[in-house]
Amino acid sequence: MVEVADVWAEAERSMSGLIDGVYSLMRPLVDPLVEKWDSVTGDDASVHATADRWRDMADDLRQVAAGARESAASTHATWAGLAHDPFGAAAADLATQIDDIAGQLEGVSALTSRSDSSSARPSRSRSSGT
Repeated sequence: MVEVADVWAEAERSMSGLIDGVYSLMRPLVDPLVEKWDSVTGDDASVHATADRWRDMADDLRQVAAGARESAASTHATWAGLAHDPFGAAAADLATQIDDIAGQLEGVSALTSRSDSSSARPSRSRSSGT
């Protein structure tokens, strides 16, 4: 079984590459989930539900990143001016950082899934409803 200290270490490792502003946004979201670790690790259904919520958050963030890219691309195509190139670069950087956070949330989901007492569990996709 994965211990709370291991969860904290993995969460901190996953968030270590984030810029300060994003880290300060993510830390308050992660803290309560890690603090509740002991209350869900003994109950496989709760562990899987928690892992699914983390995976769902990752899916949602990927949609946000895709939306940011699409909005930036449509704006970029019709906009001319001094801020044209800097805006495009900033929008691309933001979308990449959001995708990175989504990957980290998937890592938390995987870590959470490993904490259950069953030997294996098929992965669940939110879009398939399984």
